[in-house]
Amino acid sequence: MTYATQGGGRMPITVYLDETGTHDLEKIDPTFPVFGVVMLLCDETHYGQVIEPEARSLKREYFNDENVVFHSYKIRKQIGPFVVLENRALRNKFMADLTRFMTECQYRILAAVIHKEKHKAKYSNPFSPYDLAFVFTMERLVYFLEAPIFSGDASQQKEVTIIAESRGAQDKELIETFNSLVKSGSDRVSAERFKPFQLRFKRKAENVIGMQLADLAAYPIARFVMNSDQNNPAFDVLRPKLIKGLWLKVFP
Repeated sequence: MTYATQGGGRMPITVYLDETGTHDLEKIDPTFPVFGVVMLLCDETHYGQVIEPEARSLKREYFNDENVVFHSYKIRKQIGPFVVLENRALRNKFMADLTRFMTECQYRILAAVIHKEKHKAKYSNPFSPYDLAFVFTMERLVYFLEAPIFSGDASQQKEVTIIAESRGAQDKELIETFNSLVKSGSDRVSAERFKPFQLRFKRKAENVIGMQLADLAAYPIARFVMNSDQNNPAFDVLRPKLIKGLWLKVFP
């Protein structure tokens, strides 16, 4: 992923956020006992010139509708607009093209995954997995953006927008956690270092492809954390996109 401009600065990025699993600590699914948050970092120019038009083209080709929203669960279960993928030949062709799309597009990934059973057992009053995973990814986002290899010159991108899917009443929890970081910082990162960020929400119906890419990445990452020895071809596609040394926080 190229961030540098000819003038030696860097291209602006936008961050897209999504999650996988539920953050409920009372009813934990034994087949999926984790909760994960993924941040997908995109160069804004590449996003507008390549990612969005390629995604629209893919949707037109297979579903005859640019407004179809890529959704990992629905693709896997072949439900909703993805019921056409019950046709094996069509499914194989679509998955090959989706894999090519995810491979060739330029983006980087940060993630945090919470083992809910372990978290609940370790702490008498455990924090929300959503809050924890969000804070962990925010800290890693700060580390990455401050790294010399990214920043190029000494200047900093004055504002970095993080776009998350609006989930109605649940947005309040994320807003409170974000505002706390900006006001007070975290255990590892001062408040000042969170100042460049702004949090925005978009509805699923707005068809934001960056959020859809984050959704497609979240499930295979969680599966990798649960069992790194399991065959996981979707995760293999993501490996080159992971930010070395920072990409994943597993807790506890």
